[in-house]
Amino acid sequence: MRSLIGKPVTLTISDPWDFGTVHGSGPFPATVVDVPPGTEDRQGAALLVRLEKPLWYQGNYCEHLIATPAPGGDGLEKLGPSGRLACSFVSISPQGARSSAPFDLTWWRGWGTLRGILEAAWLETPPEKELPP
Repeated sequence: MRSLIGKPVTLTISDPWDFGTVHGSGPFPATVVDVPPGTEDRQGAALLVRLEKPLWYQGNYCEHLIATPAPGGDGLEKLGPSGRLACSFVSISPQGARSSAPFDLTWWRGWGTLRGILEAAWLETPPEKELPP
């Protein structure tokens, strides 16, 4: 999974609705910045992504987000083959993103959770088939 580092992705946010009212639902271009060791283990699956254009939401600066697969859904391994993955996103500070433990969310108390789709932007879209005349 560490091969995802540096790959472009997009985030499409579906929840909460007030985020969409302020910013729209996206897609928001981003880049995978880090993947914790051992992400093959479903319980440790996460990505650190950095939005191309930071956003302000509920008075907080959102540039770095920890993306985790939605509970009961597919794991990170689905991001490669299918290109799409339902995720929850938690905004972390730039200092937290640069720390030695960016995936440690023990401080988190529920603020700023977003839900939506993480999509692999590096995968080529299949060309549309032309219909015969």
